[in-house]
Amino acid sequence: MKKILLLLLILLLTGCYNYRELNDLAIVSAIGIDYKDNNFEVSIQIVNPKKQQDSSSANEPDFIIYKSKAKTLQEAFRNVVDTSPNRIYGSHLEILIISEEIAKNHMDKLFDFFAREPEARSEFNILIAKNSTPNDQISIITPLINLSATNIKTLIETNSQNLATTVKLTFNETFNQYLNPYLEIILPSLELIGEEEKGQEQENIAQTNTNNKVKLSTIAIFKNNKLIGYLSEEESKGLNILLNKANISLISSKYHDNYIVSEIDNIKTKFDIDVYKKEVNITIKGHSIINEVNSNINIKDPKVIDNIDKNIENELKKIIENTIYTTQNTYNSDVIGIRDMFYKKDPNYLKKNYSNWDEIFKQIKFNINIDLKLYEKGNTTGGSLYEKNHY
Repeated sequence: MKKILLLLLILLLTGCYNYRELNDLAIVSAIGIDYKDNNFEVSIQIVNPKKQQDSSSANEPDFIIYKSKAKTLQEAFRNVVDTSPNRIYGSHLEILIISEEIAKNHMDKLFDFFAREPEARSEFNILIAKNSTPNDQISIITPLINLSATNIKTLIETNSQNLATTVKLTFNETFNQYLNPYLEIILPSLELIGEEEKGQEQENIAQTNTNNKVKLSTIAIFKNNKLIGYLSEEESKGLNILLNKANISLISSKYHDNYIVSEIDNIKTKFDIDVYKKEVNITIKGHSIINEVNSNINIKDPKVIDNIDKNIENELKKIIENTIYTTQNTYNSDVIGIRDMFYKKDPNYLKKNYSNWDEIFKQIKFNINIDLKLYEKGNTTGGSLYEKNHY
């Protein structure tokens, strides 16, 4: 009995077999991947440990960018070892930015690499570098938030909670879209404003109004796992609402001589599919709040409130119709996921018509019903400030 207890005690004292010292690791916060001249170009943002621990290194940057290129992604990442003194550690990866070239022609290689990589976490956000390179975007030194990776992640979260003009997706969610033969990929996109060279200098954060920064753009849409275009801001908003990814959104609607801005929340979208009639009934419900009134109206009048309510619903319906038209006719890409709904409703029908889906998708009729409840006028004076013109 004593021998057994001694053996167990020895096993408990052995520690972790794969234990690594933190100081020996290069913590990866962001990765940028491009493809040029038959080579994958990889840029890796590494957190500067000296900056985090030593006050004497105040003038050093918060992160360092290591770059490499090779014929394959595995070789490109391994080549970074030649320049990094520490072992690359990817379990804290926050952001992956890919170029438009990768999004158009190399998504299969990207998914294969990250799906097989044991140390890479699957909950990092993935974006497309629109009209610039991934390296330029992760190299920007940003104010307020030291790491550009954390800055981009925060931008995505803030947008998804307040505007819904882009989409928040992790690698794992995008990979599931890729694996599903009935779904198309969508991704958020990121633009670079200003001059990339100046944005990489420390002086970029020493200004009260920096002109060099990254900005979230609109939703990128795919067809057959290839990037084919971008939606507008309003269409991106409409797609998020259709996909039940918009908690809050702003709607600006024309009313008489000017505009009324309202916030809609608690948005819920439901689909009812009639496979054989090729009809999709969409019901969108939610609440609305009047945020801004730029029109000479009396919002204490119940009839006016009723008209405003209908006006907001009509504006939202127009956004949804334009979004559907663009995906159905301009791109013929089923990013809404109607094919997947058809499959769940009647698998046999879709199996028989799988090869003809592009034609079927163009023929589908969408019936849209909007039901928003205006529950707050959002004023502090009892009515519109413009009402003084009535008296």
